[in-house]
Amino acid sequence: NLDNWNIDFVFLNSGRSSTDTATRDQSFSYPPRSILKNYFNMPVNQLRANFFNEINPTQDAVVSNLNPVDAFPNFRFRIINLQNGAVFAQTNALSTTTQQVPAMDVATFQLPLRDSVKVGSLNNQDTLKLLVTNTLLPQIQRDSIRSNNESSRIQMLTSYFAYDDGTAEKGYGLVNALSGKVALQFTMNTPDSLQGVLFHFNRSNADVSTKTFRLTVWQSISPSGVPVIDDQDKIIYQSGPLTPSYVENYEGFVYYRLDHPRSLQQGNFYVGWTQSESFILNVGLDANYPLISNAKYNPHLYVNVSNQWNKSTIPYTPMIRPVIGSIPFVGIRELKQQTSNYRFQLSPNPAVGEVTIISNGYEKGYSASIL
Repeated sequence: NLDNWNIDFVFLNSGRSSTDTATRDQSFSYPPRSILKNYFNMPVNQLRANFFNEINPTQDAVVSNLNPVDAFPNFRFRIINLQNGAVFAQTNALSTTTQQVPAMDVATFQLPLRDSVKVGSLNNQDTLKLLVTNTLLPQIQRDSIRSNNESSRIQMLTSYFAYDDGTAEKGYGLVNALSGKVALQFTMNTPDSLQGVLFHFNRSNADVSTKTFRLTVWQSISPSGVPVIDDQDKIIYQSGPLTPSYVENYEGFVYYRLDHPRSLQQGNFYVGWTQSESFILNVGLDANYPLISNAKYNPHLYVNVSNQWNKSTIPYTPMIRPVIGSIPFVGIRELKQQTSNYRFQLSPNPAVGEVTIISNGYEKGYSASIL
């Protein structure tokens, strides 16, 4: 699962030859991108608090032209709220006669988005399930295959932040690091609480399900490129030892619930992990992140392997999702910190002379000493 490819279509017909490479067809090369500027998914209340800066001003449509001549496509763009059928945003037929797709090539068109959103549809909503659809309007003379003239995507706006689109093309971890830290930056637009964190683990490299890491949340980390002095990192939460778990589908996430919610103020916070031995945790890595952010590297990802935080130089994003808000999060496999079932009772306490010890540990090889 480290790389995924798709076949657009296979065209079979009589009278064809190896030189017959042109097809009268226009189609989308990618599904619609996230309607968000900075994330693939975010909580509705965080979007509502900073709508102008979180919604993309335009929606990119990448069109492939398999015709032997240039094409001038027309579009329709629409977003439907699947929970009530209401229109969230739309544009009518959009002519692009001033921009062409060269023969046997691709081109990117920017369709108006932010100005077409019905902002009132965000009110009184905790979650939104949106169907985002780009449509190529028919051009009979240059498009003989109509079945690929529409491209759509489900866009969830729910209780977690996500830079990733839900699929892992690669895996991510620290190589040859006896100890290290990884932190992914997120931004709160309005105060709320952190309930837990979702991780996607990729088993393609090695099974490390017996290795341990500590889920860590920072309010702030030391400046990048400067050695950490006197524990400048401000930790909000750090778990006990946790183990990764593999969910048997390529979009599977594991949910680590915090022992109790942690308050997050407006501004940046960081979510990631620390480890104290050398192994590759192999968190899922979304290689489509550059298509969402247009970044040459991930500006939100930080790594510390030598008592110094540095910005990562990879253009991808680890699949780590902080869960925000007061609504219980359900539907994802949940792992809790390991706790012992061992019970020990001593009475009377304090005592002089004889005491009674009651324990469920003797059959498991536990021993007790009175000093």
